Amino acid sequence: MSSLKYKIFTEKTLEQTLQQVYGIGKTNAYQLCRKLGFLPQMKANLLRQDQKQALLNLLENRPIENVLKRQIKENREFLINLKSTRGIRNKLGYPVRGQRTHTNAQTKKKLKHDTKATSTNTTTSKSKSK
Repeated sequence: MSSLKYKIFTEKTLEQTLQQVYGIGKTNAYQLCRKLGFLPQMKANLLRQDQKQALLNLLENRPIENVLKRQIKENREFLINLKSTRGIRNKLGYPVRGQRTHTNAQTKKKLKHDTKATSTNTTTSKSKSK
């Protein structure tokens, strides 16, 4: 949590600094401010020590930063180990939720998947030329 202190208590507004934390978006930042009774437009470095401590205590109860990243990774590995459709598509780098891949999803289809196809094409073309 010590690195979180440096990330949160800057000269930006509370809502902006909370959004910089991985796992807290605009809605969650607004709800956290309201729950503690802060104005979202309030500067984060103007908080008193007890207010800072209350905010940090509230953030300790939710998965953020590395904890959240680890949970996401474990969930993805669990699906891959189950060999479910979602796990297989995650492993191959394809869209998971049923999106179209014929013409879209170019960013999801990585170059690493095309290298296998090009390497087999070059070997077959060499054998045909002989």
